[in-house]
Amino acid sequence: MNAFYSIALIVLIGLSGPVMAQDAVEEDSIFDQPLLALQKRTESDRVILRWAPTNYSLFRHASETGYRIQRRAYSTNPEVEFTQATDLDGGFKDFVVVKPWAEDEWRSNATDSSDIYAGVAMQILLGGEIKPKGNGEMNDINSYYEDQQRKFAYGLIAADLSPTAALGLGLRFEDTDVKQGYFYEYRIMLNELPEGFKADTAWVFADMTRPYKAKQVRHAFLEASDKSIGVYWTRHNDQFFTAYDVERSEDKVTWTKLNDRPWMTSLYTPETPNFFIDSLAENDKTYYYRIIGYTAFGDQGSYSDVLSDKGVDLTPPAPAWGVKAEDMGGYVAINWEASPNEVDFDGFYVERSDAPNGHFERISEKLPADARDFADLMPAGLSSNYYRIASVDTKGNESKSFSDLGYLVDSMPPAMPTGLIGTIDTNGRVELDWTPGPEADIIGYRVYWSNNKETEFTQLLGEVIPGVNYVDSIEVKTLNEEIYYRIAAVDHRYNHSVLSDILTLKKPDLVPPAEPLIYDYHVNESSARFKWYPSSSADVIKQEVWRMSEGVEWTMQRVTSDTTYEDKEVEQGKAYSYKVVVYDDASNRSESQVLNVTVVDNASRQSTITASFKVEQEVAQLSWSAEKGEAKYVVYRKRGDMQTKLASVYAPEISWKDADYEPGDDYLMRVVYPDGDESQLITFKRE
Repeated sequence: MNAFYSIALIVLIGLSGPVMAQDAVEEDSIFDQPLLALQKRTESDRVILRWAPTNYSLFRHASETGYRIQRRAYSTNPEVEFTQATDLDGGFKDFVVVKPWAEDEWRSNATDSSDIYAGVAMQILLGGEIKPKGNGEMNDINSYYEDQQRKFAYGLIAADLSPTAALGLGLRFEDTDVKQGYFYEYRIMLNELPEGFKADTAWVFADMTRPYKAKQVRHAFLEASDKSIGVYWTRHNDQFFTAYDVERSEDKVTWTKLNDRPWMTSLYTPETPNFFIDSLAENDKTYYYRIIGYTAFGDQGSYSDVLSDKGVDLTPPAPAWGVKAEDMGGYVAINWEASPNEVDFDGFYVERSDAPNGHFERISEKLPADARDFADLMPAGLSSNYYRIASVDTKGNESKSFSDLGYLVDSMPPAMPTGLIGTIDTNGRVELDWTPGPEADIIGYRVYWSNNKETEFTQLLGEVIPGVNYVDSIEVKTLNEEIYYRIAAVDHRYNHSVLSDILTLKKPDLVPPAEPLIYDYHVNESSARFKWYPSSSADVIKQEVWRMSEGVEWTMQRVTSDTTYEDKEVEQGKAYSYKVVVYDDASNRSESQVLNVTVVDNASRQSTITASFKVEQEVAQLSWSAEKGEAKYVVYRKRGDMQTKLASVYAPEISWKDADYEPGDDYLMRVVYPDGDESQLITFKRE
């Protein structure tokens, strides 16, 4: 893979990283997650490997048994040219077993007292654990679990930030036995696999013609606020870095690191960037920022581009209060109170809207700081007049007062609306239309609904609908067959008319019938028979039995009113699926659960193949006699109680090599014939 994620992030947030699984177990297992994450760095004179187990249990197990590394060298790039001559090792060879340091090794190797991460790693590896008490109380178990997770997380982070910590934890190896221009493959695995885990191997490819080049932190940006600047950089950088340093300068010459320790932001979604908030002593001064990342190999990449910004004054002045708007018989008088004490206060604006939360327009020039009243000589005649005061400073920051209604007397409501009609489609879309009222000051209508016309109606929206139509969306899959609507007209003084006559709309029937339930079946070599409980829905008009045979599409077998079906047209050894389908009077359909059966096959197939194996230089060489015709040979390895599928070999090949042989392994084989039939298991005899 091209992506180069930090070891700690691979394990802690579940990224897969460059991991290749080997030797899959046939049976399902709760231990199916990858066991290892692995990275490499190619330098001019060495290849550095960094890895980590994916959970605390493996971490503790490997701290005692270590990790086994295998290597394979090539004189040319095997992806371009591969021959026996270019494969210098003739396959993977055991190269080294890496184990964590013992206590005396820590004391002799971790001599840099300033490397706090080496000390953290040593304490995690050699320190004790909080053992849960024997009474099994949940708090004790939780404390034990949390202690493990903290140690695991801190250990991985320490290994990312300190080469000494990584070496001491047995999570790093430097291969100096390499040559310029050569190519190397590495495999790493647990030296001893814990019981219950499948074998898993991590793999990387090292190209000595392409040495490592330090990565730069990219996609960074700033967001300025009041006496603070947010420094942001995208999660894209976490492919290359575990933690970061953020530095600030006032002249782009002298730089100060802002974080005491390597900075790691909390793990949100990939779309949430990393960030660091820098507090400023003053606004309107330019500051410069740059970011550098820590790699999983205990060093740093290269600096980001330099970014610059300055804090901005975002603090508005104190708002005005006590706004009063009064109808003076042709104009509206507005007055208010305020106590502006900001040094940059710049005055007031008067704003007007036709709704308390609507769009306000400024109707005055900027008024001086000592102004406390204003006259609106042209208020709106057919709408409400809401007024508020905007206090502003020289930076353009504003604060708004609460609004007040300049009320013009009008107590006559509109007439009752008429002409209400509507339709409902099968998706539950309701379209309502009505005749507009004759009054010129009507600003709109309110729509009300109910599931029962004898009960109180509920308003659909809190706002007035300005037109003479409305689209509603309802749930049609309910037991209520009808829905009811009424409307009321509203004028510009919010006088409401009486409700219109009730509109009754019938809902489409989209509720499927209740499903049938298959509850009993019997299968023998000549038939398959099953029973079911019928649908409990009263509107069911048809019942069908459907069948599918070994992947062939479903076919309808019978329309029936019975609750028992027997299929006598079956073949031995074949698999069949059955279901019962019912329909109601609106053509809605429901299906029972699927019943899967296999007809009994009394026949058996014997094979005359003989198979044997021998072990040479820790490699098992398997061979067998050939079956006539085209056949597939499926080879299994039995190791203790575990049986693992090794390969599927097609005729005419009659041999296989297992380089992962361990003493005590046995081998089995099954023949799969062209007609899909299989032989019994054949056991390999050891020579």
